[in-house]
Amino acid sequence: MKSAGIIVNLLSPLCHSCKSVVANPYLPLCNECIMKLETFLADWSLQSAVEGAVITCGRYRGELSSLIVKYKKGKEPSYHRLIAELALPHVENLLNQCSDAAGSRLLISHPPGSRKGRQQRGYDHMALICKSLRKLMVRKGYSAFKYARLFKRLAGPQQKELNREQRLISAQRQIILRKGVEDVDRLCESKRETLVFLLDDVVTTGATFGRCRELLLAADYSKMVCIGIAQD
Repeated sequence: MKSAGIIVNLLSPLCHSCKSVVANPYLPLCNECIMKLETFLADWSLQSAVEGAVITCGRYRGELSSLIVKYKKGKEPSYHRLIAELALPHVENLLNQCSDAAGSRLLISHPPGSRKGRQQRGYDHMALICKSLRKLMVRKGYSAFKYARLFKRLAGPQQKELNREQRLISAQRQIILRKGVEDVDRLCESKRETLVFLLDDVVTTGATFGRCRELLLAADYSKMVCIGIAQD
């Protein structure tokens, strides 16, 4: 029996938290640990988790921070599916509460990551999360939910190396609209009728979201919601 258990552990992925065998190989947590994490996020969302125009799903600590760190460092690229599933109920809740959602075309995007980070990981971590979230929304019946890369980050210092004032300055200098964003009407016929969801993994000062909002407003996109998976 002991040898059989060892074989099962070798063939089946283990829960990232409690080390038990998981039923779904695409998710890093067992059902019990997922329920604990979802309860944590739900408890946090019941509080006024709104900083200005930024809505956050949870605190950057415990299992949530561990999932994000492992995913961002390229150790667990499949985690984008779980992170998207954790964000899904918050996006749905916003759609139900947001008066701008009615009759709007829905577009999901994210702040730009650094080229260095993409090269080290081998993938754009926020792009994968947004694409997974879009697929989940389409399955929920939101067929008009589209994904697009709207921003580009120029070379410069890493955000984690900067203080608040430096981050504000860096965001202004480094983040720009991608070429052709003004013509993104091929995805959404009217900018003024488009509700843009900006999704990011960790919100610290809000400088990145602030810059993205500024650029979209200047490009005539007037409806947007900024969602952070975790607030640090």
